[in-house]
Order: sequence, then structure tokens, then C-alpha cells
Amino acid sequence: MVIYETITAILVFDLIYVMTGGGPGDATSMISWFAYAEIFKNLNLGHGVALAVIIALIILALILAYLRTIRYEEVTG
Repeated sequence: MVIYETITAILVFDLIYVMTGGGPGDATSMISWFAYAEIFKNLNLGHGVALAVIIALIILALILAYLRTIRYEEVTG
């Protein structure tokens, strides 16, 4: 559940888009919103894909850290 909620918190896009459209200025911008804006609004595909890969690597690192923590607790617990 922790892994799912972390991924959901990082990739929250739909609420920001529907409620604020990125907010006044960039007040409610998240990295997922910035990746969307780079690809579809600015038509800068290279930056958008690079951001998507960075997001994926961050999520992968967090998942691996959570799984390592869970496995460590099972061994010592």
C-alpha cells in the first residue's frame, strides 16, 4: 500500500489539471504536470521524455528502497 500511495502522490496529474490547470503561474506544478506541459504545450518532446524517464527512475528507486526495508524487517523481525 505504501508503494502504491507513493506512486500516486508523485504522479498526481489529473487533479491538478482539472482543478487549476497548473495554478496561477506555477504555484501548483508537479513534475508530472511539467512533463505534460513540455510535451504537449511546448512541443518539446526531448525534455518531456527525459522528465518521464527521470520520474520512472525515481519511482523505481523508491520501490526498491521500500522492498529492501520490508525484506530487512522480515529477516530481523
